[in-house]
Formats: sequence, C-alpha cells, structure tokens
Amino acid sequence: DTSTVTSYKLYRADDVSATNQGPLIATVSVGTNYHDIVANTAASSQSYLMVYTANLDGTQSSATAASVQMSDISASASSVAFTDKDLDSGQIGGATTWTVATD
Repeated sequence: DTSTVTSYKLYRADDVSATNQGPLIATVSVGTNYHDIVANTAASSQSYLMVYTANLDGTQSSATAASVQMSDISASASSVAFTDKDLDSGQIGGATTWTVATD
C-alpha cells in the first residue's frame, strides 16, 4: 500500500544488498521522484544507489529497496563521422573518425 509513503531516502552502498551502506544522501518528497547528484561528487567503492520508501513508522528494509549500479564514465568521444567509400549498394566501407574526449 503506497498511500502511507511520505518520502524516499537515498543512500550509497557496496552492492544491491546494501552492504556497507553509507550515510543518508537525501530525503525526497513523494511526487518529486528526482534527486540530482551534483557534478564533481567524489566517486567511491559504494557504487550502488539505494532508494527506500519511508513513512511515519520508519524506512523500509534493505531487502526490498530499489537499487541501481552507478558507473563513473570519465570521458566519451564526440563528433563521430563515417564516410562510406564502398560504391556497391547494400555494402559499406570507409573511415570512421571522432573527436577525442577532454576532461
């Protein structure tokens, strides 16, 4: 019954079972369903984000919390281009280029 949910609580943890759960990151009101982790937040070994429902009686158990594994993507390429030099219909061949990622 979700009618008693008053907020969501976000934590980091080592795994989906909430091993070595860190301190509370945020409490988010029902209906918001969004929290922005600001740029340059330090990455850690706690690569899972745990989301718990909470109400006046407390916070749900870690066994039923939602989770997602976060990954620190340090860079990505941009300006990808492909020039097809194969003149045959239904076939491709040619150079692919991209701009190297910067910090």
